[in-house]
Amino acid sequence: MVTEGSRDFLERREVKSAVHRIDTSIRQLQLQQKRAKRQLDADMAEWESDKSRANNNLAGATWENSLAQEASLKQQQYQSEVTQIDRDMDRLREDRRRLLEQ
Repeated sequence: MVTEGSRDFLERREVKSAVHRIDTSIRQLQLQQKRAKRQLDADMAEWESDKSRANNNLAGATWENSLAQEASLKQQQYQSEVTQIDRDMDRLREDRRRLLEQ
């Protein structure tokens, strides 16, 4: 037979465990966001390096335009990934808040 005190203890333990899982997920998402930022920075540095090697002629201009399009696409992909991570973290924080209000 489970007493009310035991039931309260188990519920608090379950909440604490759920909050811990949420906190871990949030930290993982933050790390994922940082990795994405570092990758974008590396990609943009590579783009700058490639751009500086473009010759001042039609072929160079064509290549530079291609590089610019690629850089724009990478920035859009990064922004999309970061936006999704932000949404996921907001949802987790809301779940955490609801758990702690119980």
